[in-house]
Amino acid sequence: MQIVDWYHASEHVWDLGRALYGPETPETAAWVDQQLTRLAAGEAAALAQAWQDLPCRGEAAQVRDAQVTYFTNQAGRMAYDQYRTDGWDIGSSMIESACKTVIGQREKGPGMRWTDAGAQAVANVRVLLINDEWTDYWTTAA
Repeated sequence: MQIVDWYHASEHVWDLGRALYGPETPETAAWVDQQLTRLAAGEAAALAQAWQDLPCRGEAAQVRDAQVTYFTNQAGRMAYDQYRTDGWDIGSSMIESACKTVIGQREKGPGMRWTDAGAQAVANVRVLLINDEWTDYWTTAA
């Protein structure tokens, strides 16, 4: 299962809101709040369809069209209401933090250089150690 990160999706909504109502305006904030409420309710496809009819010109129309396309293409990965009901996280911060812990702390030190194969080997060992699976792995692999 793939989930579009909530923050990433909300940035797309903000981009459209700013294009329609201007940056840092009360109208933008109110419009974005309404759209995010609907997005949280799992209405990504309905939002994209409604946005198609928004009257705008020039750059705003280009932003609108880009966001309609994005939300139409990604709607299947934006069922945020269902994801939360099922206990899934809708943000990527835990994954990003895990990557920083597992990979970054070991492989991104000063002066370190890795081949792809070497970096993957170190990552595999780190995962075994962090998940406390080192002994089980060697017992099973032997």
